[in-house]
Amino acid sequence: IDAVARLRYPLWWRWRPRIYSVCHRLRVTATPTARGIFMTSSDSQCTPSSDACEGGDFVFLLAIGKKIPSYLHQPISCKVKGKKGEGVGIKLTHLLAISKVDRGCDAERVLQYGDLITHMNSTRLSNRRHLESVFNDISKDDVYEVELKIVRLVVSLPLKAERLPRGFEQVAGYKYHVAVVYLIMGCKLALAVKSFNNKVYITRVAENTLSSMSLSIGDAVLDVDSVPVTSVNDATKIICSRLKANGYVTMTIERADDPTAAQYVRMALLTEKTMEIDLPLAPDVVDICRKELRRFCADPNLSYKCSILKTTDRKERTASSRIKINESTEDVPVACEDNPNLLVKVPAHPPKPPWFQQQQQRPDAKK
Repeated sequence: IDAVARLRYPLWWRWRPRIYSVCHRLRVTATPTARGIFMTSSDSQCTPSSDACEGGDFVFLLAIGKKIPSYLHQPISCKVKGKKGEGVGIKLTHLLAISKVDRGCDAERVLQYGDLITHMNSTRLSNRRHLESVFNDISKDDVYEVELKIVRLVVSLPLKAERLPRGFEQVAGYKYHVAVVYLIMGCKLALAVKSFNNKVYITRVAENTLSSMSLSIGDAVLDVDSVPVTSVNDATKIICSRLKANGYVTMTIERADDPTAAQYVRMALLTEKTMEIDLPLAPDVVDICRKELRRFCADPNLSYKCSILKTTDRKERTASSRIKINESTEDVPVACEDNPNLLVKVPAHPPKPPWFQQQQQRPDAKK
């Protein structure tokens, strides 16, 4: 029978193992439209509002595509107000993960990047198209209110003593915790690291990325899933493999909590620093460029109100003018720091001497 099948149906015989594998997965896992953003597996049955699972403390999140422990997420209910013809100020992936929250909108006070939307006004949602259809019915009023049920991922856990690498001792001036990084489909990771003095440091964290949920610039990664790391290659391999396999990864983080420690971290970040060839633009700059592009496309023959060129009827500056224009140019670099924890505080004014205070209190001191 196998010989006949191999001759009469060569393509089917070649793809037979993969077809069986796909059929097995479809049989074990429910369809996303039937369960919404949560999906049940053979050893885990959960609802969006449950904290524990029957047969194991794991829950399958569709936006991540993997089962994660139940203690790494928490259900939250919130309300967002809006006006007719205007959105609520959030951007979503296809599987209802929040990829951006506009600044100044009403949703900013209750929602954040990485939240997973499960319900809207008691309606279980399956994907972004389903959410849009439900939202269009709600937003017909002049002023509307949307009740959302979301799943918020836990990004920080307290550090246990046995989690520290063997032989490592906590140093004064630093605080330690366990950071959890997730791999949400449709969102960018954008994690940049470097190695210095047998420690792996976070060098750049872009806004509205998965790494910005739990990491900051200057954080030192001591281990990844309880595996000590001292080089960039080791950290990169373990992080990528664990994210693909589990959908999340845990890291022991050492963060500066003292001016002296922050100064050392700044030195580590500046040591052998290489400039990136193509730096990404900030999200607000991208929004401004897109807004101006839409304005130019709407009116290609956009006319200007006033010219920026100098005219000949302007008065010349006098020689005694307080403002002078230098004929030569000079480039002055301005340093900046993305992590507020690493900023150097402005020193306070020193206390005035007693004799100066007494002199100010005397009425005849000023002559």
